[in-house]
Amino acid sequence: MTRRKWGGALAARLVTDCLARYGRRCHLCGRMGATTADHVIPRSRGGADELFNLRPAHRRCNQRRSDQTLAKWFASNPINTTPPASRAWFLSDPNAHQRRSSPLSFRPTNIGVGTQNTQVGG
Repeated sequence: MTRRKWGGALAARLVTDCLARYGRRCHLCGRMGATTADHVIPRSRGGADELFNLRPAHRRCNQRRSDQTLAKWFASNPINTTPPASRAWFLSDPNAHQRRSSPLSFRPTNIGVGTQNTQVGG
């Protein structure tokens, strides 16, 4: 029996349904922004073109995985769960963004009020 190629209206609907159900976090790298659906069990290994066998993935991650098993993929591509240093402050205190003011909202006050411009040693 010959399998249909992945594509067309059915694939487009399944990708849309997959992203709606599971979100846009790539199941292969853990980052946001997934735009494709990856077959958990690859089609070449008998995996079905059904929602239960699909998970969100970046196009590049999906192509790099190819038809590897998930065990083989994660053995050579572990998901990094350590946040980058630039985000550590936010993740350690989820409410920090509410106390942290934006540089654009900073308005200096009392500039020049009650001060006198004097030169020393002049």
